[in-house]
Amino acid sequence: MTDAPEVTGLGLPHDLQSPLTPLIAGHVRRHAGLAPAPSIIDAGACFNDELFGLQNCALFQALEEKAKTDVRAACAAGVIEEAYFIEKAGLAYGARMLLAAQTTQERQMFALLTGDEATHVAWLAPFVPKARRQAAGSPFHRLIAELIETGPPRVLVYVLQVILEGWGLTHYRRLEGACSLAGLQDVLRAILKDEALHHKTGLTLLDAPRFNAAERAFTVEALAGFLTLVRVGPLAVTGAVAHGLGETGNAGLCALHQALDPDGAQTAANLALLRSLMQADGMGWAVEAAEGLGLFCPMPVREAVGFIA
Repeated sequence: MTDAPEVTGLGLPHDLQSPLTPLIAGHVRRHAGLAPAPSIIDAGACFNDELFGLQNCALFQALEEKAKTDVRAACAAGVIEEAYFIEKAGLAYGARMLLAAQTTQERQMFALLTGDEATHVAWLAPFVPKARRQAAGSPFHRLIAELIETGPPRVLVYVLQVILEGWGLTHYRRLEGACSLAGLQDVLRAILKDEALHHKTGLTLLDAPRFNAAERAFTVEALAGFLTLVRVGPLAVTGAVAHGLGETGNAGLCALHQALDPDGAQTAANLALLRSLMQADGMGWAVEAAEGLGLFCPMPVREAVGFIA
């Protein structure tokens, strides 16, 4: 795959002082029942330690309290920004699929889905500082952007709606359960309801028998990129704790990464969930291809920490 194009719009400015903001807020309130927050909110350390695997990490527990708070805040900011950019990418996905739709009902469905994504962006934006709303630089965001730009529609339904939206059901449920900030918890709960419909729609639209050779090859390449990013384990948390410790050495990073996910148990569970989502009706060939490439095994720790910039 090539470098991610810009048309997906992850880097578009998003200023909540825009005259359009109150119009969007009014529309969201009428149609989604939950209005966006009226001002910027500092989410801070709003998730419990269990979400990030910090509770049993002796290296984290040894930090001074201020350093712990800073690590928690960095981890929280990471997952909130990730959610914001995924929903922002959903706007481009919905727009692309709306134009590619083959029936009026498909156009209706993708128009409704795009409206949901616009609502999610409005809900999440107040929890992301303005300067960070154009900073979609992670490999995960770049992969999604490239898929939306270059992927055949049939492949996008499978990878983004069946797999990624299916993953979102578990992910948003975990975030909601770990969140201590009432306003954000409400947002996560509301997004979770929409994710269930989006995933179900993906399963309904999936047209497995019609995948041609080129679409199959693209699917396997996309899955390889996505699964690799999961195989590396909790690198964002490793990086946040390493920053708090002032640790940059390879041996120290390996020890920290191991402590956050002993024996790769959580990473293995995440990969098993993805494997089950990939096993949609008629898509066994995709699972077999990924299995043959060893993509369902956690990456060795020394190899994984090499992904930390």
